Amino acid sequence: QHQQHQQHQQRAVVLVSSVQRGNPVLKYLRQVAWRYADIEPDFIVGAAAAALYISVQYHLLHPTYLKSRLVSLDGKFRVRILLVHVVRHYEDSSDVVLS
Repeated sequence: QHQQHQQHQQRAVVLVSSVQRGNPVLKYLRQVAWRYADIEPDFIVGAAAAALYISVQYHLLHPTYLKSRLVSLDGKFRVRILLVHVVRHYEDSSDVVLS
């Protein structure tokens, strides 16, 4: 039983690429343990699951970056997740419509 618990704990840790140091999304990872690691994807969230992180702003500046990252993971993970950070800037708050 102790060995099963250890294996579960190891699976429950999210691995975060060292490249992601300073990423503001990390402050929202509160309900799961995570640690930095030297990994290819931005996050490894399970035995066969990886996630890439990109902001829309970065994608607009570097439109081929995302495709190259996805291709680099091809065949390495059964599940690939894309985390997209969308920042909305309002010049005039009167334009904001709440529904």
